[in-house]
Amino acid sequence: MRHWDSGTLDDIECVAKAMVFLSQQEVSKVQLKTPWGIEEAIRYLGRLFLPTNEYTALPEALTACRRDLDAGLLSIVVAEQNVVRLWCLVPRELTSKEI
Repeated sequence: MRHWDSGTLDDIECVAKAMVFLSQQEVSKVQLKTPWGIEEAIRYLGRLFLPTNEYTALPEALTACRRDLDAGLLSIVVAEQNVVRLWCLVPRELTSKEI
């Protein structure tokens, strides 16, 4: 697992092979228009992420993140006060709809 504290996600391939585990203070929450309505998203290193699942224990979230990575997806794990959430990268085509 690697903790990212600087840089950008322009080169997704270099990040996609590592797990990213963050605290709630390291991301900013935003709202995003999607085909399903207004969604809560987070911004991290200039990219937007939507929540995919939440867990009560960190090991479960890390296991889910590893499955995503093995499938070629980029997900990040964010620890919040009473829950750990898995967030998936939003395609650039949807990122212009931030409100």
